[in-house]
Amino acid sequence: MIVDEARDYAILTTDPDGRVTSWSPGAAAIFGWSGEEALGRMVDFTFTPEDRAAGEPARERALARANGVAPDVRWHLHRDGGRVFIEGTMRALRDPSEGLRGYLKVGQDVTARRATEEALRQALADVEQSVSERTAELAQALVERDRLRRELSAAEEEERRRLSRELHDQLGQHLTAFALGLADVRRLLAEGAPAEPRLAQLEELTRMMTRDARYLALELRPPELDDVGLESALQTYAAQWSARYGVEAEVAVTGGSAGRPLPGDVGTALYRIAQEALTNVARHAEARHVTVQLDVLAEEIRLIIEDDGRGFDPEAAARARRERRLGLAGMRERASLAGGSLEIESSPERGGTTVYVRVPVAGP
Repeated sequence: MIVDEARDYAILTTDPDGRVTSWSPGAAAIFGWSGEEALGRMVDFTFTPEDRAAGEPARERALARANGVAPDVRWHLHRDGGRVFIEGTMRALRDPSEGLRGYLKVGQDVTARRATEEALRQALADVEQSVSERTAELAQALVERDRLRRELSAAEEEERRRLSRELHDQLGQHLTAFALGLADVRRLLAEGAPAEPRLAQLEELTRMMTRDARYLALELRPPELDDVGLESALQTYAAQWSARYGVEAEVAVTGGSAGRPLPGDVGTALYRIAQEALTNVARHAEARHVTVQLDVLAEEIRLIIEDDGRGFDPEAAARARRERRLGLAGMRERASLAGGSLEIESSPERGGTTVYVRVPVAGP
């Protein structure tokens, strides 16, 4: 009665050769073959084809014969061709007088549990893989961030050297000339000679020094950028730049969100990019006209600097490492650190250069 009612367990016996001698209702329920179909057959038919080919049925019996018991934890074959995962044992049945009489197999169908465990293992493997990939991505992002910082630091150092040269070459020379002019006025006054013409020259030199000082202040950081905003800062800088280099510069601000405050890092990045682009125009482009367009949209800021100069090949500049000399690498890094992108269109054949900058910003 116990064997007949144990429907969750397959219970069967075989003779010493492995032929089925008893087959419980639980075995019929789990494997799908009825007792009439199973009796007298080699128990090997319950094993999968690959296990049969590998000699597992005979190996299992040999282990049970040698040790008294053998584990039976493996996939087995169902009558419909499917597979069931069985956890159980095979035991050798011995008689003190007759020796080995056969084998007893008891096994439980744990296919559902096995599937759950496999799904859990796969889910854990997927999580580990995802964590590993994200960790690798984070490591790569940190490497990229460090690279960007180094590039930006190099660009800022180059900017400091440029400003140092400006101070030495422009303001320094003017201050030297001013000191010489004061000494000349002092001499003229001591001699009783008229000093008004020399004083007029010193006044003009003072105006030039004031203009240079204001320009250098704009180069460092314009007050408008903090007090009024990017649009006013660009207009002021473009006007000073145009007066300094004699190139016509026009600033246009468009977009439905023009005039709204921008995040500090975005405004600074765009200002520095425009500054570097105009510096390149003054040094290399031989342009007559420059347009700076700021398009302020709800979710994006676009900065376009376009000149009518002689143009260049951006790819060739990158290959020849002229990007650093032109400041293009620093411009790209600034745009990237602000979460945006920078593209350059230029050609020595057609002439002209256009710098496109796009930076996403949060809505108003």
